[in-house]
Amino acid sequence: MRFTAVRIAFLTLCLSLAACAGIDHNIPSNPIGAGAPADRLTLYADANGHLYPDAWSPRFDRDRIELRHALLASADFDPAVHRFLREERERQLDAVAGRLRDRSRVFILVHGFNNNQPEAREAFEAVRSRLPLDSTDSVIEFHWDGLSSPSRIGQGAMWFNAAGYSQLAGTQALRGLLRRLAGKRIIVIAHSRGASVTLSALSDPAYNSTFRRQTEALLGDDFGSPPLTDGSGAIDLIFLAPAIGNPDFRRPGATGNDCRRDYRDFPRALRSIRYTVNRRDPVLSKIFPPFTHHFNATDLGYDADVGAALADCYAGRFTMVGHPVERPEMPEHTFVHYARHAVLARMLSAAGVGGAP
Repeated sequence: MRFTAVRIAFLTLCLSLAACAGIDHNIPSNPIGAGAPADRLTLYADANGHLYPDAWSPRFDRDRIELRHALLASADFDPAVHRFLREERERQLDAVAGRLRDRSRVFILVHGFNNNQPEAREAFEAVRSRLPLDSTDSVIEFHWDGLSSPSRIGQGAMWFNAAGYSQLAGTQALRGLLRRLAGKRIIVIAHSRGASVTLSALSDPAYNSTFRRQTEALLGDDFGSPPLTDGSGAIDLIFLAPAIGNPDFRRPGATGNDCRRDYRDFPRALRSIRYTVNRRDPVLSKIFPPFTHHFNATDLGYDADVGAALADCYAGRFTMVGHPVERPEMPEHTFVHYARHAVLARMLSAAGVGGAP
């Protein structure tokens, strides 16, 4: 009872402060690939998992983008624009797949919540400098709308929307990309809530019921995506400071703890999930450590016992290994700090990728 009261008070505070917390959408530059080197590909998902068109600015009004809806809101929810956005997403994903037809290994980099484009690109560049790339490899920078705010109040207020947007970015956009890359070696390197984007791409997440109801009403038949099939290829996931927990692995509506019945299935191509564990991460601790298990759990990257239990649950299906952040310890959460830490090189090596120290 006491914790329920605290939860209600916390949610009420976040909602009441949201309007004045300086929350912004993570909006791309125009054109999308501006400033990116020619040897990499960029995809940019909005809050509903639509991909920003290359020349989006003249068509969509930045000043009218709302906290809840992004591109559709900026275009007054015009049905013709909705059709265009669906077609544009398919066009972009087909184009990327076409450019990767001759590649055998693809690295997909996914940032977390509370990022803007320059911050994400700095981190992506730090990751890229650690990768042993050759002519058969490609790198995809996957941006999504995890919102952004310079203040702790803003970050707390936007967390619940960002959590839902991460799931939509996975099911609506990243899943379509993975479907087109079946048969290749895929290594996803994701930070923070980018881990949710990734898991949502692999299988359907358990949405917050209110968020799902509102989103289905908005997107209609466009909500969701067919599941990935068990094809060939191999997928390895590397999660830096994953802001997810046990609930992110559970089936929608699950109430028990049976590993086969209550936990999500993932494609057989998934070989491993490697993740950092950092007891000094100030964001994953949510300031008050018991909160790591609540308000959209963030304890996988904070509490080694959470991952150990999941590893037991998925034993025989894929490998799940925690990598402690140590020597030097790091009281940081930002993507670029994790990308530059020695733990990433160790994780790449353990995944059979190699990489620069």
